This record gives sequence, structure tokens and C-alpha cells, in this order.
Amino acid sequence: MIAAIETTGVGCSVALFETNAQEGAARERIGQRSGRYVAAELTSRVPRSHDRVLADLFAQTLAVAEVGVADLEGLAVSVGPGSYTGIRIGMSFAIGVALGGDVPLIPVPTLDAVAWNARSVADLSGRSRVLATLPDGRGDVYAALYNLQPEFRRLTHPRNVPAADLDGMLDENVVVAGPGAHLLATAPTAVAEALGHLEAGMIAERGFELYRRGICTDAASIRPLYVAPFVSGDGRVADHPIGS
Repeated sequence: MIAAIETTGVGCSVALFETNAQEGAARERIGQRSGRYVAAELTSRVPRSHDRVLADLFAQTLAVAEVGVADLEGLAVSVGPGSYTGIRIGMSFAIGVALGGDVPLIPVPTLDAVAWNARSVADLSGRSRVLATLPDGRGDVYAALYNLQPEFRRLTHPRNVPAADLDGMLDENVVVAGPGAHLLATAPTAVAEALGHLEAGMIAERGFELYRRGICTDAASIRPLYVAPFVSGDGRVADHPIGS
């Protein structure tokens, strides 16, 4: 079983992902995806509450599934882009769990998770690409374009840009996904409305695929993906790795 943490958006979310298909078939399914599924997920949508609720959400999610940290095969955590403070809170907590329980960390770029979870929507609508979007909190968006066939891969580097700059990426083969989709003035040809909120189940989905491929790291090596540096109210810029 893999745990997942999402703190890069407005809300804060924790999920558990069942990695054993046969074992999972015997349990009540909260969310079914590709033969494996989210076994438990708890989310708080109270803005700027990550530091107050994350530890409780994590403990409660494990309690719901009746598992402990020792039962985890890995811990997936969203590493950004997104809320600067949220990224640091989520990654710091994940590092603490990893060190305390000797659990491998699975760094999941947030836009990758959005695009990965839009595959079924794109397939049903006959689209071959996904534009993953996240609001940056200042009126612009973080975005990256992904190809779905013949393999899932990122076509552009994650960028922090005005929404209008993305118009050139939109055509009849593109699905727009993620909570930044509503900021695009040009009506996209297809929008994955179901992916309008960031949740830990999305991080778990992508995290499992990375874990399956052996893409894990440890507390000393994991790094955030800020894309744009944090600028404080007095104009100071900070962009340092977690734990540095």
C-alpha cells in the first residue's frame, strides 16, 4: 500500500492506494482505477490550514484503513509547482515520516499527476494530448502539455505564464485539465471537469506508476519543483531546497 500527500493547492489531502489487485478486490472500493484503487482518502478544503490539519489527516487516513506506517511500501508526495508554503509543509512532513518509518519517498510533480489522471477523459473524448493547469494564486497559471499516445510523456517544461499565453496550445486534440482550466479565456475543446480539484488520490495514482517503475528517492535527495521563486511582501526572493 502506498500513502500519498497533496498540499500544493488550496486544500490538503491524504490518500492510501491499494497496490495489490487481488487483495484490493476483497475491500470496499472508494475509487476504482485500472484494477487498483484509492482505498481511503481524506481532504480538508480550508485554505491555508495545511500546517494545522496534515498530521491529523494522515493519522486518520491510516486509521480508516487499519494500517500503520510500517505497512507502507512508499509515500508519494506532490512536489509542485503550486503553493510555495504548501509544498514545503507537505514535503517536510513526508520527509519526517520517511525518516521515522524507513519508507521510500516518491516525488510526484503536481502537473504530471493532473495529466496522468486525465487520460481516461482524453480517451473517451478522442483527444491525444492533455494541457495540465494549476492556478498560481496571482491570476496566472502553471501549465505543461503532455502527450498520451503512444506513451505518456511531457512535451513542454512546466511554466508559470499568463493564461492567454496558452491559447496557442489549444486545438481539437487537447483536453484541458486541472483547477487552472477556468482561467483560460478561450473555451477549450474539452475540459476534464472531474479534475477541477487537487486531491491526494491523484498523487497516489501517478505515484504508484512511478513506484512500479522503481522511481523513488530518499529524504536527503528529494527536491521541490517550484517553477517560479517565492517573492515575499517586501520583495525578497526565496527558492531553497527542503532541508537545505
